[in-house]
Amino acid sequence: GWKAGDPHCLAVYDDYIEENGEIRTLTKFPLLDLWERADNVWNEIHSIESEYMLKQVSNNDELMSSSSLLVCHGSLGQALVGSAIGRDANFFREAEFPNCGMVEIEWSIHLGSDSDQKGQADRWRWLRPTVTDWNNVEHWLL
Repeated sequence: GWKAGDPHCLAVYDDYIEENGEIRTLTKFPLLDLWERADNVWNEIHSIESEYMLKQVSNNDELMSSSSLLVCHGSLGQALVGSAIGRDANFFREAEFPNCGMVEIEWSIHLGSDSDQKGQADRWRWLRPTVTDWNNVEHWLL
């Protein structure tokens, strides 16, 4: 079961039989896998977005801002928001994400950065179920 602050506690054990008949147990950590998927989603989105932005500016070393609209369910939403604001899987359940929740995220993206196109979210706010004030990322990094 889930223990707050320890994403390694949520584990799935899968027994399988090898060809030689030996039983092996494979341990999976779905919460950590979910966070990795969320990181990959943002990396892909910002890579495509950066290519588009580079075509729009004259200086390839500019700091640009953009926003994303995120609409999804529960755990996936928590992972995407957590990843966007720089939190790891320990963020799970710190900001409950309702089914069909809608969040607006504002980003700063440094176009000259070849190593990391992800950018860093500056702030975010709920648009559904109710519109909220902006949450500064610094608040969630404490």
